[in-house]
Amino acid sequence: TKERNRMQSNFSTLCRGHIIPKELDRETTTKFLEACEQFERIMNDSGLVRLRRLSTDEIVGTEGKTGLIERYFSLMPEGDTTLQDIELSAREMRIGDNRLCLHTLSDAEDLPGKVATDTRYEKLSTDRSDCRLSFASPVGLLLSCNHIYNQYVLIDNSEETLQKFEKSARNMQSLSRYSRSNSINREWIDQYLNE
Repeated sequence: TKERNRMQSNFSTLCRGHIIPKELDRETTTKFLEACEQFERIMNDSGLVRLRRLSTDEIVGTEGKTGLIERYFSLMPEGDTTLQDIELSAREMRIGDNRLCLHTLSDAEDLPGKVATDTRYEKLSTDRSDCRLSFASPVGLLLSCNHIYNQYVLIDNSEETLQKFEKSARNMQSLSRYSRSNSINREWIDQYLNE
């Protein structure tokens, strides 16, 4: 099933022959781009940040200037166009003289039970003010080595998810006469569905 596939490590895009999901069509792409443009307008209208869409040349590069993808895959800073050997073997991953270490979190079981959106960073906080950092800062900003941080959020079909919760609530209702915790869980699910 679709859900079972998501739990397996071979569901990764690295193990598939294509990066773009088969379900993706022109209409989905158009909706996604419209949502991105709306997000860009909202952020730019706030005046706090400035967003802009990268051009094709900035992404893939030109004959005289490297693009974002080339710099990413060669681990090179902007402006440097040195070609380097890439080695991907069972023993190591290497680009030029840079040896890579890859870590991945793909299973929810590997995550803590509760994750706050941000935490107080003691080194820059005072008794009168907090310096708040993202929950992902230990694997991003606070790493002491050169690193690339990628995060993918896969959004399931909301209709399927709601149906799954409704079914679970019905099951809890059926079992509530056997255990009070089933009744409490049903109430929590109903409260979530009504929000």
